[in-house]
Parts: sequence; structure tokens; C-alpha cells
Amino acid sequence: MTSAQKPITMKNPNPRSFPSLLIPVILAFLAGCERQAEAPQAPPPGVMVSKVSSQLIKQTSEFIGRTMAVNDVQLRARVQGYLLERNFTEGDNVEIGDILFRIESDTYEARVAAAQGAVERAEAEVARTADDLVRYEKLFATQNVSERDINKARNDKLQAEANLTSARADLQGAQTDLDNTVIRAPIKGRIGRSIVSVGNLIEPGGEPLARIVELDPMYVSINVAEKSLVSIKNKQLELGLKEDELPPVDVQLRLPDEQLFPLTGKLDFVDNVVDTGTATVNVRARFKNPNELLIPGMFVRAMIGREEKIEALMIPEQAIQEDQAGKYVMIVDSENVVDVRRVKVGQSGKGLITIIDGLQVGESVVVEGLQKLRPGITVTTRDAPLPTPGGIRE
Repeated sequence: MTSAQKPITMKNPNPRSFPSLLIPVILAFLAGCERQAEAPQAPPPGVMVSKVSSQLIKQTSEFIGRTMAVNDVQLRARVQGYLLERNFTEGDNVEIGDILFRIESDTYEARVAAAQGAVERAEAEVARTADDLVRYEKLFATQNVSERDINKARNDKLQAEANLTSARADLQGAQTDLDNTVIRAPIKGRIGRSIVSVGNLIEPGGEPLARIVELDPMYVSINVAEKSLVSIKNKQLELGLKEDELPPVDVQLRLPDEQLFPLTGKLDFVDNVVDTGTATVNVRARFKNPNELLIPGMFVRAMIGREEKIEALMIPEQAIQEDQAGKYVMIVDSENVVDVRRVKVGQSGKGLITIIDGLQVGESVVVEGLQKLRPGITVTTRDAPLPTPGGIRE
């Protein structure tokens, strides 16, 4: 170290100066906390709620049913021949009289022509024998022919007439065969898959060429428990009406996707025997099906209405949630605080479900916005319209 360089010495700070140094830091921290405390809070989540209501509802009994067509036709050929035309696309809707298939007709046209010739010859023979008979009758009157001759003339005329009748029948049969080379739709409906192609040899009475199903209206076949059928009948008879005056029994359907079919059907047939193996009676309901939602062979749940009504607590079915412990709903109390309520449910239908235990009339259950909720939070609410009650199913 040179004489020009002096060591740098650090002076100890004055302890009394620390508070003065910390004051600005503390003030800045407190200001930040104050600004943070003053930041606006997020608004409470909004949910849609529905009030628990007490309603009179019609009970229904539910059964498994199967749809079936009112009109269902399998097309078969009546004559033999090679297929010349197939005039439809599988799945088309067809009308009565539409030409669907043509079978080669040359052979049948020739038979018609031959039969027509036979008829003409037979007609000529009838005319000839009739003239002969007139002539013989005149000769017999003048005793120029014997009784044997006139009897023969009469028999010849009768035989000619019989031959004409037979020839006309042959012509009619030949014409029918010719007509049957054109296969038309006997009903309106939707045509299904066809197993034949142009050029195939078609045999009379063989495999179906195609199938036409009329989809509107539609039947639903239902096997009803005998005790349920007796209950429905008794309720009808209590009205004091005769059998032919009883009001029709309404039937509703739940489709395979759990949606309700939009139209109500009517029972139009009740079988006259009970299946002893299942203790059920087959009944049939008829439904209009303008949108063709129903197709033959579909399994559905049929809900058959009763006349009596019961009082029940109802909420929208969409409010019901389920976990391992069972079914529950989210309720909102008078202070808009959310809570969980375990419930026991009963029958359901038309978007509503009956509550057997767990809720009271007037309580609010959440139907929309459930994914935002947890017990204890505060929410804002808006009312949801309650679906119109209809039948409930057992």
C-alpha cells in the first residue's frame, strides 16, 4: 500500500436512524394492503331455481311395449320370369299403385293373344250352332228333320257355349298373368331393402321381393298386468257408462332415448284371454306418427293412464343429482345460501318427478347452474317455469 492510498473505513450507522428508514417501507406496504382490500369482489353466481309445488296428477302404469305397423306388406311375384325393372330406391316412400317391378312379359303377351284367338273361335262356333239350331227348329216344325237331329243341334249349341265360357276363362287367366308381370304398391308407405336385382329369375311365391310398411299410423302392442287392466276397467265402469260408451284410455310412450313421444295414443284393442304364464293381457294402442319417429319393432315404455288423481310434491326432473350416497338436490334458502338436501323420489313423467321425502312445498331447488355450486356459497336466483303436470309412471 502506498502512502497515497488510505484504507477505507466503514462507520457504524446510528441505531437511532433505523426507525426513520423503515417508516417509508411500512407506509408503502400498508398502502398496498389497503388498495388490495378495496379491490371489487366477483359477483355471486346466478342460478335458475324452481319452487317445490303440490299438484294433482294422474297416475299411470308403465309397461314394455313394441311398435308394429298397422299395414305391413311383403311383395312376392305371382309369375315366373326375368326381372326387367326395379323402379325405386330402398327407403323411398311409395304411393298406392306405384310401379315397383317389371318382369319380362313376352311369353304372357303371347298367351293372351292365343287365348283371345280361342275366344273369337268359340264365339264364332256359338254363333254357328245358334243359327243351326234355328234352322233345325224350322225344319222340325215341318217334319223335315228328326227329333234326334234337333236334339243334336241343341247339344252342339250348349257345347259351343261351354267352350266359349272356358275360352274366356283362359283369356282372363292369361291376362291376369300378364298384368302380374307389373308389380305395384298395394299400400302407401316406406319400402325397405330389396333382395333382387335386374336380371334375376323371379319365381312365383318365392322370397319376398321387398317390404312396404305404412308408418302413420302405428300400433304399439303391450302386455298389461291383469291386475292393472282390472283396475282400469273398474274405474271406467264406476262412471256408470255402458261398455261402448266408456271413454278411451290414453297411452303415452317413452322412446329408447328416454324422450317422451309427443303424441298421445288410445287403446283400441284388448285381448280376450290372459296369458297364464305371465299373468298379462295383450292390449294394443294406436298412435298418429306424422314425423315417423316410430318404426316397427321398436321397444318402448308405454304409460297407461288411470282416471284417479293424487296429490304429490313435484319438482323438475333435471334438479335431481346422484352420487354414491343416493339422490340429492341443491336448494337455495331465503338468504340465497346454497345447501345440499338428500331426497327420496317417486314416479316421473313429462319432465317432472315426485318427491316422497326430503323437501317441503315452497322450497327452491336449483335446476340450472349446478356446476357452479358448493354448499355454503351465496347465489343470485331467477325462477324457472314449472312444466305442466301430466301422467306419472309407476
